[in-house]
Amino acid sequence: GGGGGGGGGSGGGGHPKSLARVGSRFGDATSQPLLTIEAPRRSSRAQLATVGLLLWLYLLDKLVAEAWLTSAPIVTAQLFGWREEQVGLFLCLVCAGVLPASQVCRVAFARVPQHNRERTIIDVMLLLVLCGGLLLLCYAPPFDRTAEPAYLAGAVIFFLANNLLEAATMSLLSKKMPKSWAGGVLNSGFLTTVTGLGGRVLGNLIVTLLGRVGPRLLNDSLMVPLYVLWVITIALIAASATGSPSPGVEAARRRLPRA
Repeated sequence: GGGGGGGGGSGGGGHPKSLARVGSRFGDATSQPLLTIEAPRRSSRAQLATVGLLLWLYLLDKLVAEAWLTSAPIVTAQLFGWREEQVGLFLCLVCAGVLPASQVCRVAFARVPQHNRERTIIDVMLLLVLCGGLLLLCYAPPFDRTAEPAYLAGAVIFFLANNLLEAATMSLLSKKMPKSWAGGVLNSGFLTTVTGLGGRVLGNLIVTLLGRVGPRLLNDSLMVPLYVLWVITIALIAASATGSPSPGVEAARRRLPRA
């Protein structure tokens, strides 16, 4: 009886520890048990700067894509004489190519290290969007003879790279967001949603304001300033990449034993 009581007592005493062990099995070797409550940590200035830059990139990405989608029917009708059904079919085919393009992107960047994959995709897609945008402007002499094929190729490259850039930006943003922003109503998800919505609203607003210049000048008046912002953003991202350690170095530092 006494032994049973002692056994019951030892079992009862070990119960919280066993729960902690079970809780820790749900994560990896570096994670904390589920029952552990940590005080919220302050976000560093470098982390907040990275989040701000990624949010700006997401805003600009949405703005540029929405501005092109809104202006494409007007520009193609004026420059190439496309009818409404032609424009609708073209946009449908371009949008349908997003899923195959994402699979191609997954295979193409499969050998890139996991800790650096999103950054690599962002760098490549930033340049592809810029190249596609330049093709959208190749309709004036001496490119007038190949204006329509150049616009088609530029639109496909521009739109697909834009969507792949959005996916990589959102993936990296989810990893860089401070954990303290996860709670409450004004959380990280709400901030990201408002940023994307703001980009789409600004894109439509810019097209509306530039409608006074006429359909023939709309493409130039719209795209050239946006591409200037795009080049500035590329320079900012390049500067931030050279001034911060790689994620692999940061992970190695975290694994080092503390003194």
